[in-house]
Amino acid sequence: MTLSRTTRYPVSAPPSDPRRRVLMLAYYFPPHEAVGSHRPYELYTRLPEFGWETIMMTAERDGAPPGVIQTPDRSWMRRVEEAQQHGFRNPLLKPEVRHGTGRLKPLIGRLKLWLRIFPPWHDEYTGWSYRLIDRAIAEGRRRNVDLVWATCNPFTLAPAALRIARALGVPCVIDLRDALPAYLSFPRGINHWFYRALRRVDAVVSVAPCCITPETLAARVDRPIYQIISGAWRSERVPARQSHLFRIIHAGMLYRGQRRPEKLFQAMLALARELPEFRRDARLRFVGGETALIAQASGYAEVADMCELLPVTPYREVVEMMAESSILLIINGDNYELVDPLPGKFYDYLPFAAPVLAYGGAGGALAEVLAWSGSGQWMNSVPEIAAYLRKYYLAWKADGAVHLPRNPEALDYLSARRMAAENAELFNALIEGREPACRPKPPWEKV
Repeated sequence: MTLSRTTRYPVSAPPSDPRRRVLMLAYYFPPHEAVGSHRPYELYTRLPEFGWETIMMTAERDGAPPGVIQTPDRSWMRRVEEAQQHGFRNPLLKPEVRHGTGRLKPLIGRLKLWLRIFPPWHDEYTGWSYRLIDRAIAEGRRRNVDLVWATCNPFTLAPAALRIARALGVPCVIDLRDALPAYLSFPRGINHWFYRALRRVDAVVSVAPCCITPETLAARVDRPIYQIISGAWRSERVPARQSHLFRIIHAGMLYRGQRRPEKLFQAMLALARELPEFRRDARLRFVGGETALIAQASGYAEVADMCELLPVTPYREVVEMMAESSILLIINGDNYELVDPLPGKFYDYLPFAAPVLAYGGAGGALAEVLAWSGSGQWMNSVPEIAAYLRKYYLAWKADGAVHLPRNPEALDYLSARRMAAENAELFNALIEGREPACRPKPPWEKV
């Protein structure tokens, strides 16, 4: 094992046997636009640099990269996605029917919990994840794979990947990308089908501390859970662009109103009263499918002339919007520091030149990594937000653009290449029967 020429993270030397191959299972993968598609895609494209040929198996979608194996997707989740695109022509797929309302909501929630005991209803993806097993075993034998890797969500990929790996006689690695829902311990705790699978696989990787729970620790007994955080999916830096407006942008989901704009509205209003030209110069731009919620938020009417509400927009156009923005915005809901400590939006913003303004919930890892990387600041009071806006508004007035240099060490560590290097080190260690040289904690935490 060697170190990178430019960093201190572990990089395995390519194995002497060039035929090492990993069979990768991921539901969310391009062209799917979910944030969760970035991690498997970056591993798929970057692991070959470290001596691993990648074979990706995902759900069928038009526009998938060449060479990717697509398998039929008859999952409930796919039906819901298609219903959203076509206006919920099937009334059974409407959110108010799926989740219930009023007095029916607790009853439907309880019924769904009990249904999840049975394999066809383990989660919303079983129509895909359990159906790919035979095809995956056949492909694994045909291509002589050395390891099986699967990323969850879907959580049914854990038992599916274990079954595939055991049939092939190779190690199995489960990648916990998303926070674990409460239903995974109902009704049997760590004897649930998901934790039984975690107990038997060869290695478990966690993207964030929120995946390292009492249940996962109990399932792994005395074996470690390796924390390998994600990395920025844009490797090139995006320089700041001159703009005739002081733009603040939030592009992404608001999670049905859990991410609240009111504190930002109050800060902008206070600044407009202090500096009347701020109202003329500033534009707060929200982009995404839930922007209608912004207009319903308290205090919107007083700042409406400073807001732009845009619908879902192609990502390439959003990149242009971010490049000309002076502030990149992250809004967290309550307890997000626990369930989503390093949101995908942070990695999205990292290559850009503008500062990141984050607020909501408690700071947690996001506050620490923003400070360590030099990319921005987390805050949670209206005066703090107003002071931050004032500082960079005055910088914009002087220069027409805002630049906040990032810490080069942080940019390197928070890269997709580092993520691939650490995964390759873990894979090689499993094949070679040794302990991997992985960091016990990320570099912004004291070891």
